[in-house]
Amino acid sequence: MGFAGRVKCFARRKGEGAIDMAVHYPRRTSKIKRARSIGFRARMKTKNGRKIISRQRRIGRKIS
Repeated sequence: MGFAGRVKCFARRKGEGAIDMAVHYPRRTSKIKRARSIGFRARMKTKNGRKIISRQRRIGRKIS
């Protein structure tokens, strides 16, 4: 999204003034990269991933 702003931070101790700090907002990851790393097909490739899927099914979560 490309937004970075500035915010004033006030000191917790007496005698210290406010300081100006930059705020960074992380980039949004692409949907394809996210799906490839933590999606259903990625989970089914590994033994522990299959455990995660079965646990989600057991507690009644929708698996897509």
